[in-house]
Amino acid sequence: MKNKGFTLIELLAVIVLLGIVSVIAVVSVIGALDNSKKKIDETTISNVARATELYFQSNYDDLRDACKSGSADCEITTDKLISGGFLSEKPVDSEGTEYYFAIKPVYNSTDGTLSIDTSAENIESIMQQNTLASLIMASSEVKTIQDDDGTSYYYSGENAKNFVKIGNKTFRIIRVNGDGSVRLLYNIADNEGYTITSSKLDEEISRFKSENPEIVSLAINNGKFCENYVDNVPTSISSLSCPSGYIKRTNVWLMSLEEAVLSNNGNNTNADSYIDGCSAASSVTTNRCQRIIIGSYGTAVFYRYSTNDGGSFLRYRNMNNNALFGVVRPVINISGTTLVDRNGNGTESNPYYININ
Repeated sequence: MKNKGFTLIELLAVIVLLGIVSVIAVVSVIGALDNSKKKIDETTISNVARATELYFQSNYDDLRDACKSGSADCEITTDKLISGGFLSEKPVDSEGTEYYFAIKPVYNSTDGTLSIDTSAENIESIMQQNTLASLIMASSEVKTIQDDDGTSYYYSGENAKNFVKIGNKTFRIIRVNGDGSVRLLYNIADNEGYTITSSKLDEEISRFKSENPEIVSLAINNGKFCENYVDNVPTSISSLSCPSGYIKRTNVWLMSLEEAVLSNNGNNTNADSYIDGCSAASSVTTNRCQRIIIGSYGTAVFYRYSTNDGGSFLRYRNMNNNALFGVVRPVINISGTTLVDRNGNGTESNPYYININ
């Protein structure tokens, strides 16, 4: 009796079975990897939650005093957990990406107590975000310069990926200040802005404050600004140091002339900057779009002037001699540890996002 070979149908059946077994094996491996990653992330979150609770208990009195006074020290951050010995290193997720963590305890003014939510769900929600300063400093877009408080990281050029939304308002990131806070410039569209004459600068700053209380609540109350102290536009900037007599402490003001020059790649040539006020050259005929008020110097103002060919210059005008209409773009300083959504990339279509609800 001859041995019969496999029929075509039998071979196809074997191939199909092998395919099914392979798919099951691959799915099982993927499932195992996913479960492994999930366990790693759960362990990381659990470790951070436990470290946060221990830090909170160990530093309760100091935290309570800070939160009661509204101090910036009313928060627990990754750096504090590490420096205090509560974590050995910065936590990373299962993909190897570092988590930047910051949580604020809640002060109860009625009974003077402090509370904090260290549940795994809350800690995980916070850890899905990054601090604004860490994202900026890690960006390949920024350059560095020294100011009075240390190294500052700043953006320049028209296409800078420095968009950030606070609620439904858009800002451009000027820089991370040397003290770790972040400076933001209110972004305007062609038909939006705080239009002034020379006598109304303070009025328009006040109007911005009154119309945007939730945004102003994020601003550092005693934020450091540098008022312009020269009557000309410098050709180059080597540092952002500010003479002591020109330091202004407030929560909302304007960018400095030096910051404006840096935003234009460090010069005042006919180049593009992210502080230009017009989205198209045809719009520059309107005063609202053509002139962006940078700051004041005595009775004079510096402003960015957009030209019909799409370029722009920084200019200076003494208001004793000429009236000037233009648009104010208010500036605020916020904490560098402010949390932003990890999915943003700083572009106009996908800005960093700060939730204020």
